[in-house]
Amino acid sequence: MPTAADAHPPTDSPTIGSTDEGFRALVQRSRDIIVVTDAHGTVTYISPAVGQLTARSPDDIMGADGLDFIHPDDVGHFLDQFAQVLEHPGVPQVFEMRIRHADGHWIHVETVATNQLDHPDIRGIVGQLRDISARRADEARLRESERRFRGLVEHAFDLVSVIDGEGNTLYVGPSHETLLGVSPERAYGPVDIESLHPDDRETLVSAFLAARSVPGSSARVRYRFRHRGDGSYHHLDAVLTNHLHDPAIGGIVMNARDVTEERAALEALQASEERFRALVRTSSDVVSVVRPDGTFVSVSPAVEHVLGCPESDFADRSLPGFVHPDDRAAWRSHLDDALATPTAEHSTELRFRHGDGRWVWVEARTTNALEEPAIGGLVVHLRDITERRTAQAELAHQALHDPLTGLPNRALLVDRIERALARGHRTGLQTVVLFIDLDRFKTVNDSLGHGRGDELLVAAARRVREQVRDTDTVARLGGDEFVVLLEDVTHERVALGVAESILDAIRTPFSLGGRELYVTASIGLAMTTSADAATPDTIIRDADAAMYDAKARGRDRLEVFDEAIRLRVLRRAETEQDLHRALDRDELALAYQPSYDLRTGRIVGVEALLRWHHPTRGVVGPSEFIDVAEDTGLVVPIGEWVLDEACRQAVAWRALAGEHGLRTVWVNLSARQLVRPELPDVVAAALARHDLPPDALGLEITESTLIEEAETPGQELAALEALGVRLAIDDFGTGYSSLLYLRRYHVDVLKLDRSFVSGLGTNVDDTAISAAVIDLGHALGMEISAEGVEHARQWERLRDLGCDTACGFHLMRPTDPEAITARLVDQSLPTRAATTG
Repeated sequence: MPTAADAHPPTDSPTIGSTDEGFRALVQRSRDIIVVTDAHGTVTYISPAVGQLTARSPDDIMGADGLDFIHPDDVGHFLDQFAQVLEHPGVPQVFEMRIRHADGHWIHVETVATNQLDHPDIRGIVGQLRDISARRADEARLRESERRFRGLVEHAFDLVSVIDGEGNTLYVGPSHETLLGVSPERAYGPVDIESLHPDDRETLVSAFLAARSVPGSSARVRYRFRHRGDGSYHHLDAVLTNHLHDPAIGGIVMNARDVTEERAALEALQASEERFRALVRTSSDVVSVVRPDGTFVSVSPAVEHVLGCPESDFADRSLPGFVHPDDRAAWRSHLDDALATPTAEHSTELRFRHGDGRWVWVEARTTNALEEPAIGGLVVHLRDITERRTAQAELAHQALHDPLTGLPNRALLVDRIERALARGHRTGLQTVVLFIDLDRFKTVNDSLGHGRGDELLVAAARRVREQVRDTDTVARLGGDEFVVLLEDVTHERVALGVAESILDAIRTPFSLGGRELYVTASIGLAMTTSADAATPDTIIRDADAAMYDAKARGRDRLEVFDEAIRLRVLRRAETEQDLHRALDRDELALAYQPSYDLRTGRIVGVEALLRWHHPTRGVVGPSEFIDVAEDTGLVVPIGEWVLDEACRQAVAWRALAGEHGLRTVWVNLSARQLVRPELPDVVAAALARHDLPPDALGLEITESTLIEEAETPGQELAALEALGVRLAIDDFGTGYSSLLYLRRYHVDVLKLDRSFVSGLGTNVDDTAISAAVIDLGHALGMEISAEGVEHARQWERLRDLGCDTACGFHLMRPTDPEAITARLVDQSLPTRAATTG
């Protein structure tokens, strides 16, 4: 695996710069990215094209782990391909993946990678990356177009078929089986002439030949086709269009509509009014005749089923009177189209008032038969499509709402914020966003199961919704994050009151599965006025930042976004940018704090503490940047550097003679490092690189990290134990202090938190807790180490309680390696250490 520790290749390794100038020019002017890595995946060269594609300079990437720029979902595939490249020197491997642009979006690239590690002028893995984002987008659009086209064809009421120039059927749509009893597999091959009415065969052949004669031309024809099931003839109105020249179709497309029912109805009207009534009474659709002004001439009995009113109610009444007011303009347009094109059928969808007062969706298909003597009006077919429209509305709702809680999702929330901001610019009223996050929701999932967690989210969503107006929006962004949009707010105190009521509502115990569950929430509030140039993204971001500030200040509280939070956000962003370059610029260093044996007073271990020597901010403590490193993933390469540097220093200290040698150098592990499957290999490589015995290295894991990641790090910890390194649980006593984790994992050292050490000798509870932890650890065969020894009384009390080791300012402050070396040689007594440290 690529590691940050290998970011700087050996100085004698050839690079792309050792090739001739012509090749260099070719590489540097290539629009493709040319990249060279070592066998671990560390970038040793990258061409200038990386700037055009990712807006990153080569200096930003040189020496970096290539995995840092690859989409997480593509990492596994990349590693498989990388392994193939290593296994087959000189054989190009072609694959696709996504890489991150400097602004955060992902770019699809086609990669050709070749193992040139043995090439004397290259000695690396050479990759050529080509941007295929446009191609992938085109392919996606093509697939979507194909899907849409196929859906339209396969769900159409019309009969759709494709016939080649020789009269062979290449494709038929599903409607053929529904309307004509012809299954698609039986329809392929020569056109079924025998099923055509004998009187219509020549007419259809003539239309086919006419369409075939001129590319792009169309011919219209009416013919009868015998149903394969019942043997009846169906009247079809067809249009044949020549698409033989179109490679995507390669045939004559026949669009045919079954007009049997309409034709029969018209013939019946011409023959006999009674026959007409007999026919239309059997239709489940409403068949009506209306005048150009919309008044009814006649209507079929199905109207009682569709619109809930008897036939008698429609005498001399106007059809538009049943149409929803908002749809009357659409009906007028539909009617105008029908009047303008006699015999052509026009279709539209409208809402009609039902007899029980509700509105039902109806498909209206209208044919102008004003010139037909037996009709003398517009034939309007009405079909109830309420169920279909309801299903469509449900699909639209699902696209914009959270499936668990039914609340609007982010897409709908952003749309409503945009509208609220626009209205606020006009009215001068404030738009407020509350970002709500349930505190320690993960603990609920882990302890009660995801089912109970979902129940809690639904109940919490309901309580939040009850605290706001009907005009406000409560949305769920995912997980346990909710956002409330308050529109047209007149004063900040109104928004603060809503936020406080939400906090109170969440604090009320929830009843889940027969038990009471106490939950709190952290809320961030951001507001804007007509003078602000806010966008949905910025106001959500500001509320999110304020929510994190509420978390940092103890949870179960509200924080309002202000300039101080904005500055912290900007400071964090600056820290993140600078931290990306800290390793490359050699700005990181380690300080060390020794721990003393309480029985002998000698140094037995040191803890490596990270420091950042920022070029403008001076020495930056870990509290200012470790969280940023954790969130961005930079903690992984930084952690590997710390591990390597601590191992290197440990070897130097162990070289000190005899009893003055050091037993253990301790390195802290972050949560992000702990869950990486590569961690045991990284540790093993560092030990081997420096020839350091495994038991000379100790790895510290905080109690909270162990509990929060309890589902994931078991294999990694087992592998570390197998290596023989020592393990310690830091800050013991500040979390859940569950014996389950002490039993599950082999732990060498429990570190007693400084919050308990500070009260030794003065606080009875702290003394009792410390004594209990010491006794517990010894009973489980563990060593106990105390942190934060600031006074001699604490040292003495720990020694009386049987604690094994301790560290703190009373003994020695964190310092540079040289001072530790001097102290190891001198091995001063603790009291002297406190004086001189």
